[in-house]
Amino acid sequence: MGKAAGNADEYLKSIDFFNKAIKNDPKNAELYLYRGLAKNRLDDTIGALSDINQAISLRSHYSEAYQHRSEIETSLGRYNSAVLDADSSIMYNTAKTATAMCRANAKVGLNDLDGATADFTQAIAINPGIAMLMQAEAAWSL
Repeated sequence: MGKAAGNADEYLKSIDFFNKAIKNDPKNAELYLYRGLAKNRLDDTIGALSDINQAISLRSHYSEAYQHRSEIETSLGRYNSAVLDADSSIMYNTAKTATAMCRANAKVGLNDLDGATADFTQAIAINPGIAMLMQAEAAWSL
């Protein structure tokens, strides 16, 4: 229900669902992650980061949580933190195309174009079909 509500742009309903679920299962890292993602969609960046941090504190090897925190950090211009989180995500799951792309975007923000190119190349190696998406994203960022 919570994930479905978030996907249907009913983020408040999703947050309410996750609030109730967390009361019943306060040690479930996934619940905090998804509530954080819903909060981020509502531009509650502080709440989103708080929930994602809680997810990581409950499950220190939670690749997906590090990836999403990296995306938020990149959007806030915190590129060094974003790269570190992407590194952690990749360390725990090396086959994450989205994380390699996320780290590449953070490296672009740091003006590390060689590093960004290497990460985009890694994303293509993981998923060759991603090349068109990357071209569209590169054109958008120009």
